[in-house]
Amino acid sequence: MEKKRTGGGTLTVILIGVAVGYFVLAWPYHLGAWLAVQLGAGLPSPQRSVLAWAFEVLYVLVLAAVGARRLWLRSRRAQDPPPPFDEDAADRVLAMIDGATGSWADPRVPDDERVRAVLNDVRLVEPRREGGATVPAVVGTTGVLLLTDRAARFHGSEGRTRVWRWDEVTRVTDVVDHVKIAVSSRTTESGVMFLRELDAAGRTAIRWSVRSAQGAGPDELGQIGQGLRDTARSAREQVAAEPEPPRPLSRRTIGTAVAAVVLAALLSTGAVAVWIGAAPPAPSAVAAAEVVQTG
Repeated sequence: MEKKRTGGGTLTVILIGVAVGYFVLAWPYHLGAWLAVQLGAGLPSPQRSVLAWAFEVLYVLVLAAVGARRLWLRSRRAQDPPPPFDEDAADRVLAMIDGATGSWADPRVPDDERVRAVLNDVRLVEPRREGGATVPAVVGTTGVLLLTDRAARFHGSEGRTRVWRWDEVTRVTDVVDHVKIAVSSRTTESGVMFLRELDAAGRTAIRWSVRSAQGAGPDELGQIGQGLRDTARSAREQVAAEPEPPRPLSRRTIGTAVAAVVLAALLSTGAVAVWIGAAPPAPSAVAAAEVVQTG
């Protein structure tokens, strides 16, 4: 018994849904047919059918236009934005490479060192034991990385510090999300993680500083800097090629569209009204008039 009730309820819901869907789609047709009859068209007449279909076509065109715009907006939002890139940080690193900024003293570094570049929002990465294995892990919160003529010095917001002297660096490894720096004075490799938009500039700054301190030639140092320049140019081109975000329709545009639809409906109604007035009366109406006159 319960199953029959459930089946009957489902069928009722389906029928109601079909009826509502039909009304949503077909109400302009019935409105046009009713209006044609009020203007004098016969129930089975071409004038009634023409006005009914005119209203329905206008309605379908409006629905199609609204749906097409929604799909277009959704496709624009679905496009992947270009990866974030901090041009200011890249410019600072390139200025360091080109020697345009020079160096300066800083109370956070020894007196015999000079700062060449400062990178903010940097996180310290150190090896930690997890599940019987040693894995790199972010330690503490963000801090600042000072690149001097002799070392890279990390100063965390929690007071945590780490130093990598250039003359002790044995290897720099680019990992997916951070840079590992191996030094001869420590057995474990630690490193730093940059924000995504600072990643290219930070990696370039460390690699150039290490190779510069190790006496690399101008060609190699120039190639390191050129890599960052190419990345910056590619980022600018992607931003320039990115389409502008769609703007909402103005009130004027919406008003014009509504006025056009209303005008089309009025013109259709007027044309059908003229057609009805110019059409000869139906045979049944003529016979009825002759009967009245004869009587």
